[in-house]
Amino acid sequence: MYLVYDEICFMLSEQSVEIAENLNANHEEADTRLFLHAKNAALTKEAIVIVCEDTDVFVLGVANATLINIPLYMKRGSQNTT
Repeated sequence: MYLVYDEICFMLSEQSVEIAENLNANHEEADTRLFLHAKNAALTKEAIVIVCEDTDVFVLGVANATLINIPLYMKRGSQNTT
């Protein structure tokens, strides 16, 4: 699990809390920082699903999809319709 406070990102585990220096950033918006974390997750995952209703996140996803190098999906909708 990761926790972000200001520019510092912490990696939390059952045994320790460490600073994840590769995820430290000064992004003002979570929308852009999301893709820094997605690119990091792509190192160990087969695909990424972003759950978000914001159109700007969708546009950022399209723009960053080639940088992530694994399938990137966006889930939208409600409990009854996705």
